[in-house]
Amino acid sequence: MRIEEKTIIEVKGLIDKHYDEIINIRRNLHKHPELSENEKRTSDLICNFLKKENISFKRSSNTNALVGIIKGKHPLDIGVGIRADMDALPIEEATNLPYSSVNTGVMHACGHDIHVATLLGTALVLSSLSEDFDGTVKLFFQPAEETCGGALSMIEEGCLQDPKIDYVIGLHIEPSLETGKVSLTQGTMNAASTEFSVTIEGKSCHAAHPENGIDPLIVACETIRAYQNIISKKLSPTKKGLITVSKFNCGTKNNIISGKAVYSGIIRANSLSDRELIKREVLNMTEGISEVYGTTSTIDFQDSYPNLVNDDSLFAIVKGVAESALGTENLEINNDSSMGADDFSYFTHASKGLYFNLGCLSPDDTEVHPLHSALLNPHEASIKTGILIEVLSSLEILNGGY
Repeated sequence: MRIEEKTIIEVKGLIDKHYDEIINIRRNLHKHPELSENEKRTSDLICNFLKKENISFKRSSNTNALVGIIKGKHPLDIGVGIRADMDALPIEEATNLPYSSVNTGVMHACGHDIHVATLLGTALVLSSLSEDFDGTVKLFFQPAEETCGGALSMIEEGCLQDPKIDYVIGLHIEPSLETGKVSLTQGTMNAASTEFSVTIEGKSCHAAHPENGIDPLIVACETIRAYQNIISKKLSPTKKGLITVSKFNCGTKNNIISGKAVYSGIIRANSLSDRELIKREVLNMTEGISEVYGTTSTIDFQDSYPNLVNDDSLFAIVKGVAESALGTENLEINNDSSMGADDFSYFTHASKGLYFNLGCLSPDDTEVHPLHSALLNPHEASIKTGILIEVLSSLEILNGGY
């Protein structure tokens, strides 16, 4: 379904009308970043903005989350949620921008300031167009994406209820993609993840007399090396999986064989069933190798985010919107899923969801600075593209495009 040209023109006009205000908000957010679960100033700023624009909202009593609410002309039993994460990262900014972070060691190095500003712009436009759609739009301003997964707590607090939200869309900046473009992935977009920690206990002794002890370091190294056989031999070659050990601690002095080795890492897989398979094999391999060497092992798994799966019907809608509003030359279809994780995945498991990537590379950039870089500097014009796609996609869903 192609959107009427007059609707696109009208929405672009409203975006231009509010653009300078949204840019000022974005720079304010960028200058005052807040870490996960500490986004109070950010939440206050959003509340004050929504109050000023007469957009109703509900604020969580337990977290910094808040939900804006825009009702259409008829309260039909259909709702769309649009999500923006709010938290920053523990990174010292090195961009030297006039609105660089004033909070030492904290930076919006993942573009969440762009996400919030985009959603506020979307709120302004949809509020102006509330007579042009039926149903309800909810604006999910979400904390703690970078740590504990604030999306889950919002869902548990009922953000998808009263009225019921059937569809949720969201975006994330992509520094390698040119501003003015978007990228869509059909089906699985991001991996499920599980953090794990392993303790191998042996018997400490003098390094000159290894026969008097059991060296857990040897066992731990053998176990870590063997994990890669799980990916190559236990997981189908047509599927994706990763086992990364990124932290290792053993010993106190170079002439002592330690009695304990501790290491930790993360498992990633494209499906929940494959994640369970990898966890089971990691457990079996750890216990088996440990037993052979005469050590004891304990392993702790902490499931993180589930896999992010885009809904096919929403994929078709947003694809049509992007083709109509941006042109086919500015739409990229990504056929390869990422092994990264994002807690927007909770929304895709609790409703029909669609997550897309927003190009933010400036035409003047000679180097791509990736996400979580101290030099990340998204092109602010990307906000216009983000608002355009969020608004038009919401209108399409609410007016029967689903």
